[in-house]
Amino acid sequence: MKTGKIFVLFFFICVSAAFSDIWLPAVFSDGMILQRGKENVIWGTCDKASEVEFSSSWISGKMVKKADRQGRWEFRFLPPQAGEGYSLTIKTPSDKRAVNNVSCGEVWVCSGQSNMDTSSNSYPDKYNLAKKIDLPRVKMFHIPHRASRTAQEDVEAEWFKAVSSDPRTANFSAAGYFFGKKLYEQLNVPIGLIHSAWGGSRIEPWTPLCGYEGIDRLSMLEKFIKEGTPGTAEYKERMQNYLAKRKTWLRSAEETLAEGGFVSPGPVFPEMPDVGHKGEIGTYNAMIHPIEGLAIKGFIWYQGEANRRDGMLYAWKKKALVEGWREVWDDYTLPFYYVQIAPFKYGSEDPSMLPRLQAGQEYAQEITDNTAMVIVNDFTTINDIHPPQKRPVGQRLAGLALRRDYGFEEVQPYSPSYESMEVENGKAVLSFTHTYGKLKSRNGKPLTHFEMAGKDGHFHKAEAVIDGDEVIVSCGKVSKPEAVRFAWHKTAEPNLENAAGLPAGPFTTNLEELIPPEGVNLAPHGSWKCSDPNPWGWNSGLTDGSWRGKRGECMASGKSENFPKHILLDLEDVCQVDKIIFGAPDFGSTKDVDVYAGKSKSSLRKLSSETFSFKQAGRRTIQAGGEEIRFVKLVFTDNYKKKAGYDENFIFVSELEVWGTPAE
Repeated sequence: MKTGKIFVLFFFICVSAAFSDIWLPAVFSDGMILQRGKENVIWGTCDKASEVEFSSSWISGKMVKKADRQGRWEFRFLPPQAGEGYSLTIKTPSDKRAVNNVSCGEVWVCSGQSNMDTSSNSYPDKYNLAKKIDLPRVKMFHIPHRASRTAQEDVEAEWFKAVSSDPRTANFSAAGYFFGKKLYEQLNVPIGLIHSAWGGSRIEPWTPLCGYEGIDRLSMLEKFIKEGTPGTAEYKERMQNYLAKRKTWLRSAEETLAEGGFVSPGPVFPEMPDVGHKGEIGTYNAMIHPIEGLAIKGFIWYQGEANRRDGMLYAWKKKALVEGWREVWDDYTLPFYYVQIAPFKYGSEDPSMLPRLQAGQEYAQEITDNTAMVIVNDFTTINDIHPPQKRPVGQRLAGLALRRDYGFEEVQPYSPSYESMEVENGKAVLSFTHTYGKLKSRNGKPLTHFEMAGKDGHFHKAEAVIDGDEVIVSCGKVSKPEAVRFAWHKTAEPNLENAAGLPAGPFTTNLEELIPPEGVNLAPHGSWKCSDPNPWGWNSGLTDGSWRGKRGECMASGKSENFPKHILLDLEDVCQVDKIIFGAPDFGSTKDVDVYAGKSKSSLRKLSSETFSFKQAGRRTIQAGGEEIRFVKLVFTDNYKKKAGYDENFIFVSELEVWGTPAE
């Protein structure tokens, strides 16, 4: 008898679900939280053209409208005062859905890669954090890892309270939790946290396509994504062209086969953007799109390790992400606060690769409104890419929100930031903002990780002393300072901080040299050949974006004694080229180079002749003035007749960049 009752109940639930008229996204479920102080929206579907009614426990009366031909509907409404115990109801002639235990307060989206994804359960707190959480007025919504080529409408998630008795709490973002905890302690209103992060993810798959619009430096990436996204005109055109070629080949193949001939391979299927957390698309479609439009206060973000090779270009990728999210939320005022990634040894990688990315993170604030960054190099672990202390991460992010969004003027949330350099008596005087009255050494010891360069561009270890809110830098090997850099190493843990105890991050006073030119670096999208190929593992790295002089990241020729030798780069199409930049490392015997360019191999025109100094790294920039170019040729007419670490007949090129506008 008991078994029969259970079966009947299960059957009733399944049938009711199957014939339910109203569908609501998971984010509109029991225990949800509304954003106070701004218009909220709820959306869903029901039977086509059905009449839909919205009512709530805090608004007298009801709102009524008809669903569209696809059954879609939405209601916009003002929220109640901050608090708990509210409810709302959606009703049609054949169905009714109530959402109970609704709160109203502050809602934030917490996103990024593993350092945001790391849970309180894995937080190595000697007090066992996961078992000590008891904040029932903080509501959590944890979106599982998913990726999709097309936009999804829902996620498998539900709201729950931040209490240790609920096992889901232990798997929630530790950084997000500490952010929400700090806000709750200061605001004393319900806090909603949406965890949508994935360890190892790049920034690109989180970015909606609309975010790339108008960012010239990312136009090639935008084009590639458009051509691989169903529903775009570019995708349709690309597939139509492929299918037409496929049909032509198929007819020809059938005729050849019937005649007893050999059937050649058909046209290759077009290359498509990778779908996944490490690809070009995917996580936005599956983990952000389902909640976009939900009324929120803003975003916090902790990501960058997977994009560390991007250098300064990351600033524009961050801009695309932020402006894209704001556009799909239809709210261009949403704040975006993020964490500069921490020092880490990263194996044998170029020590300057990480600070270049960190500089890009810093610069993102300059080109994207209402963004701010926190620095965490004072409590990191260079042997662990996941700094275990997530409490100060969340608290520093909360400090930005409290000061900038909630009017807590007494909060001092900013790290000291380099502002300018003056040269006085052979010393560099550096000025900083956000010192809060003074600069200091965190451990009371002399300042560390300062370097200085003269006209030759070679940096040497320097001494630095504090003078109020300035730092005076000197170096016995540099009499006329041209540039100073700080913490410019992947494992740097410097000790400079401000009066609020917040650390300074990496910087270089010649930052403009790192900012990529306007337009696109076309070289990585082309192909190249060397007249004297290298058979010992130096036959790559010419256009990989790395200027490091290392096998795999630096290109070398073979060691034939016959000169001249040349490299020919094919951009695959005629493009408008503004600049050609290439360089040699501080080893090898590269000397005289002529630079040619043109629309075809037979019409190359000499643009420049360059000479590199012996055993000195150098870069050369050749202005092309928007000329239409497909081929770039570097001709090595002569070499130094002495060794510099390798046989003198090797020619080394650290990198080749071609900046301009891609073909339509």
